[in-house]
Amino acid sequence: MINIFDLINAELDYNVEFKRLITLFYELDCMKKGKEYMSVGLSFAENLKDWPYRGTCIEIEDILERIGISDNGRTIKAKEDLLKLVQLILSARLFIERKGFEEIDNTLSKNIDYLLEKMNCKNIIEEDRVILIQKNQESILASNNCENDLGKYILQYLDVSIEKNCHRKKAILNEIAQELEPQRKKLDSINNKLTNIIFNLLNKLNIRHNNISGKNRIERIAKMNEDELIKWYDNTYELIVYLINYEKNINLQDKAQNLLNEITTNKE
Repeated sequence: MINIFDLINAELDYNVEFKRLITLFYELDCMKKGKEYMSVGLSFAENLKDWPYRGTCIEIEDILERIGISDNGRTIKAKEDLLKLVQLILSARLFIERKGFEEIDNTLSKNIDYLLEKMNCKNIIEEDRVILIQKNQESILASNNCENDLGKYILQYLDVSIEKNCHRKKAILNEIAQELEPQRKKLDSINNKLTNIIFNLLNKLNIRHNNISGKNRIERIAKMNEDELIKWYDNTYELIVYLINYEKNINLQDKAQNLLNEITTNKE
């Protein structure tokens, strides 16, 4: 028997969803400022000159072309293309909301929420920028458990736009390493073996030192292609997240044991 709900919620057609978002972006009057009703696209276009991230772009079409997703008859096939458009629309909405516009129709927002859920992504706001990250519960938990800027870098590594960007991932891991260094003794006390593995990886995967050439060259690393290096960067990141959460789990384990000791001691 055909189930219409399964058909409605079938796999995404990126081209269809791209066109739907473009239509809602330009044509749906979902924002209001005073007595003015506008689409996100129109209100963004009218205020584009004030957007600090426009570069030299003076029209939305300029931006679409610059980020490689101009909708001039081009077929959108990649998930990355759709995510670029989602990020632009969310950034535009955040910008015009801070200009005094308020949302009065959430159709566009609901469509975006649905698409992000289907693509296993979520959006976060970093200062005045919208960043799309892969949903990763362990990383989000680790970010919440961090102090200073470490949590920010943990989430930045999940940015969908850098999934295959070796240089950017290396830079973020280097920032993470700088944040972890002052905590080395504490981390050693939590899990010495894992901490040593992580710092060795950070020091020998061409992250903190040049292991491709010069006095710190490591032949095995120098011969790695970019895909393999990215894989090891991801592995290193996952171990860091595991270590951060390990500390919380150890603390929770100790609290649980203390409670059980109290229960046993006070048992009548």
